[in-house]
Amino acid sequence: MPSLVTTMAATPTVIATEKPNAKKKITSLIIDNVGGAAARTVQVQDRFTPSITNAVPVPAVQTPSRFSITIPNGAGNVWNFDETELRNVDVLGQLELIINVADAGCIVSIAWEHE
Repeated sequence: MPSLVTTMAATPTVIATEKPNAKKKITSLIIDNVGGAAARTVQVQDRFTPSITNAVPVPAVQTPSRFSITIPNGAGNVWNFDETELRNVDVLGQLELIINVADAGCIVSIAWEHE
């Protein structure tokens, strides 16, 4: 099961680019905002281009948010989401993390599996 730990110093942060046609299931998400400058909203975003159809010959890139949460900053603000809480979070294309304001003090650990 792939996983990654990253600071949210840039947004969006591309997480999973391998197996672009495989669905990704988020199995663990830990957001540590103890050292963050302020409360931050972190989103799991999906980036994909739909198939060409007669109605849409040149489809636009889609970037739906699959999960979003605002985490306060300061002592004790490490939030852990497990597979049960994330069971409905599926990413169809490229897995990305988005934060409302880039903050190197906000650290995210994310794990996923391919279906």
